[in-house]
Amino acid sequence: MTTLIPPLTVTARLRRRAQASPRLAAGVLARWHRLPPWVQALVVMAGCLLLTGFLLDRAGRFTVVDAQGRTERWPYLQFVARWDSAWYRRIAQEGYPGDLPLDPVTGEVRQNAWAFYPLFPMLARTLLSLGIGWPLAGWLVSVGATLVAAVVLRALVDSLAGPQVALWSVALLGSFTTAPVLQFPYSDAIALALLVGVFWSLRKRRYGVTLALVPLVGLARPVAVPLALVVLVHVVRRCRARPAVGLALLAAAAISAVIWPVVAAVVTHRSSAYTDSMAAWRQGASIVPVDPWLAASARYLGPLAGRVLLAGAVLGVLAWLTRPIARRLGADLRVWCVAYGAYLIAVLDPTTSLARYLLGFFPLGVLLLVGSPSRAYRITLVTAGFITQLVWIVTIWRGGAFPP
Repeated sequence: MTTLIPPLTVTARLRRRAQASPRLAAGVLARWHRLPPWVQALVVMAGCLLLTGFLLDRAGRFTVVDAQGRTERWPYLQFVARWDSAWYRRIAQEGYPGDLPLDPVTGEVRQNAWAFYPLFPMLARTLLSLGIGWPLAGWLVSVGATLVAAVVLRALVDSLAGPQVALWSVALLGSFTTAPVLQFPYSDAIALALLVGVFWSLRKRRYGVTLALVPLVGLARPVAVPLALVVLVHVVRRCRARPAVGLALLAAAAISAVIWPVVAAVVTHRSSAYTDSMAAWRQGASIVPVDPWLAASARYLGPLAGRVLLAGAVLGVLAWLTRPIARRLGADLRVWCVAYGAYLIAVLDPTTSLARYLLGFFPLGVLLLVGSPSRAYRITLVTAGFITQLVWIVTIWRGGAFPP
């Protein structure tokens, strides 16, 4: 026998639920605000990693495997462990070669492991020694470093622009177009964590931490040279009354800039081992400052329009960094953006890998956030980031035509 519920009873229940919803939301929000700030940063970044991981897993189900466009299902860890990940796996398992591989005809150095910095594969090797296989070991290092970067970034931006912008900066980093690389077996995540740590320690005058982290940057990714300029400017501005500290910071920055080329030279008995190895990935197997950018802009836009657009982009960023609102970043982060941008133009070819390197411009994301206090504006930025993530994953990783 079916029992009929009087309409008034149903209406009353719906009304009570509607009244309870705001109270429930308020309770959840109150609990959220009671969480320690570092926990909030971890939760936000973990949510971004999960959403990005879902996009990667979906794309992995339709991975292009040959020139005919045929696809097959790749598991998540197999999908993310491609391209440079194979080099890091080889380094983690076998180390670096004592002799550089040479082309038998031209005598030029071939692509080899010395172009890849050792900190990430050495950390992964520690996990391999515990019985964890590749690529899980590399994935764990990257994800762990990303979570650390999120916590330190929140603390850094909190000291610059307040707690709300700080938490949004974590979300903006996690939703950035090429943020998926932060969960790949690549060195990008560990380098980002170290950079954020250096900027935090400089901001807080924790120079002991700075001295420990700066040399590690020189073993993580080739970004120690622009970082050395940041340290130099910081010493001139902040350490004139503490010359011993200033000299120690400058020494650490100098060591960071040269340590890996020196190690490569000593092990291979070839003074140019590092630069020759890096050049093997460049156009024409050589490093020519700025020229690849001029050639690419001319090829796609024409000689005049390409150079005008390239110059306009550079001047636009410089103008943005000199606006009064940019002072909220502090001098260290503004100098970093200029030095890092100049470094990329000087030594990098504008290939598909460039998109990954844009993660280093994370201070510009903070500038975007302080541009408006509107929550809708900030939600739009994060949403747009995830949309462009999907485009990047599909066009680069799913297609597999060009190494990212």
